[in-house]
Amino acid sequence: MALIKARSRGINLADTFAFSGTVSGAGGGITVADNWRITSDVTGTNSPLTSNWEQVDTNGMGTIGSAMTQSSGIFTFPTTGIYQVSFTGYLDSTEQQRYHSLQIYATTDNSSYNHMAESSVYMNYTSNTGYNGVHCSTYFDVTNTSNCKIQFRYIPAGSITKLLGASSYNASHVMFIRMGDT
Repeated sequence: MALIKARSRGINLADTFAFSGTVSGAGGGITVADNWRITSDVTGTNSPLTSNWEQVDTNGMGTIGSAMTQSSGIFTFPTTGIYQVSFTGYLDSTEQQRYHSLQIYATTDNSSYNHMAESSVYMNYTSNTGYNGVHCSTYFDVTNTSNCKIQFRYIPAGSITKLLGASSYNASHVMFIRMGDT
């Protein structure tokens, strides 16, 4: 029996390939990427954060696909799929306080919201204003764009700490990235 030695050769992705039949397993990449921010400072518990949202619109901002929509702090997805949802908060305080929490809540029935993710930070204060950042994120399976929605909550330890907003850069903001099909 003669052995046939196979020769290994790489694929040049710059080449053009003709396919017939069905190609499977070739994902289309990220089809939705969107970024929203809070435009002015928030104090006290905001559950959910309902106002001062804008889609990021400064120079150099890039999005992919259709945009998220938002009404009274409830975010609706443009298409079904598995999304990474992230919430980043930038805080300032003139007091030392034990915790400040960011939370992500989701619904799959357009009614009952469930706690999906949370992160807290301790605010240390010396003699001036103290600043800190906090971040949480989760994956969310959007099986129906009418029923699957997200909201964000801010729970501070006291009323003096502010969740900072800005309209010319991202201070406190959220990101939505569609990772693939549901």
